[in-house]
Amino acid sequence: MYILGLLGVTIVGSLTLYAWRAPQLGSVGVFRPISREAGLLLNNLLLATATATVLFGTLYPLFVEAVTEEKISVGPPYFNATFIPFMLPLVIIMGVGPFLSWKRADLPGIWQRLRLIFGIAIGVAGIVWYLQTNGPLLAVVSIGIAAWVFFATLREWALRIKLFDLPLSQSLRRARNLPRSAHGMTLAHLGVAMLVLGFVGSTAWKEERVLFAEPGSTVDIAGFEVIFDGVERFRGPNYIAQQGQLRVLKDGREITLLRPERRSYPVAGTSTTESAIRSTLSGDLYVTISEPAAETASGQWNLRILYEPLVNWIWIGATMLVLGGSLSLSDRRLRVGAPSPKSRSSALQPAE
Repeated sequence: MYILGLLGVTIVGSLTLYAWRAPQLGSVGVFRPISREAGLLLNNLLLATATATVLFGTLYPLFVEAVTEEKISVGPPYFNATFIPFMLPLVIIMGVGPFLSWKRADLPGIWQRLRLIFGIAIGVAGIVWYLQTNGPLLAVVSIGIAAWVFFATLREWALRIKLFDLPLSQSLRRARNLPRSAHGMTLAHLGVAMLVLGFVGSTAWKEERVLFAEPGSTVDIAGFEVIFDGVERFRGPNYIAQQGQLRVLKDGREITLLRPERRSYPVAGTSTTESAIRSTLSGDLYVTISEPAAETASGQWNLRILYEPLVNWIWIGATMLVLGGSLSLSDRRLRVGAPSPKSRSSALQPAE
């Protein structure tokens, strides 16, 4: 009900705002199918359709439960089959969009600027396919698309400031004089590339081991060697903990010690699982031990070890998106009815 209420507030609020501003949003401009206006229009259509698929998958179980009292769930296969086909073209267009001119764009000229970027994206996808042959083909393609957006965005920004065409001091001066919305767009598009890398890496190439282990057991996962040294019991402020001791080795060298816990709270009569995490830019290694009921007579414990590569890049990309959007919103040109003091004073000057 909380999620349904949140969706109701956001959807009703958005549609109310749109209905209020709709009379002011009319446009009589004429543009060619290949232009920045057309790119923005296609961008909005893809975003709206992807949003509709997510909304349907979120609300459909609630409607079914309300009508038939049957509980169903919509899982990752639905979203993978409906959301991804709309988002991948959107990300591809994102690399081309900033190069499009208003009204009418010159495709041969755009290709001249982007053909090197296209080659780099193909090369990145080929390297990933060579290194990760056990992954799905769509993941390799997605990594290539992420590289496409990343380097195309950098290329567009470099052309704006004429990097390598002018002395570095002049390029930096041009960068300082660019509108904040331009920097915000660049930062947000780079953030999308980071998000794609994080999504793909943490889903396509994650590894998981679930096993019964006794002290001295060794588990190999994602190039790490995890050695289970046993479980220690101790009493906390208001709980009793069973803490696992696991050493993590890389190339025979110990790099960290992970201590997952099972905590029992006698007063409340509840228990919780405290995961141990080794978090790096390359990926996160999680370890948990099961509830005490999984302990066997031979001293074995149920361990769950999970490695998710590039998962932290999702947080980096999301942060870049927020910062890019905030930077763009701070641009005075995007504030309706907020002329700069310089333009206001010049407008008051009498004509000569």
